[in-house]
Amino acid sequence: MDGYIHINDIKNKRIQYCYVNYRIVYNNVIRHSILEAVKDILVICVVSYILYFNITPNALDINVPS
Repeated sequence: MDGYIHINDIKNKRIQYCYVNYRIVYNNVIRHSILEAVKDILVICVVSYILYFNITPNALDINVPS
């Protein structure tokens, strides 16, 4: 895992990106985990993040909604 997490003290647009094996994914579990980790300071701050996960393709379970 690699990436950046930035906490702003001003209310502006959030940047929230997560990539798995160089493909963007939208995952509420990851988003919620990050927000829970910084919930005490979220009252006055905005959290932005860009995360990169490299996972062995055999370990991935991909569910694509139709």
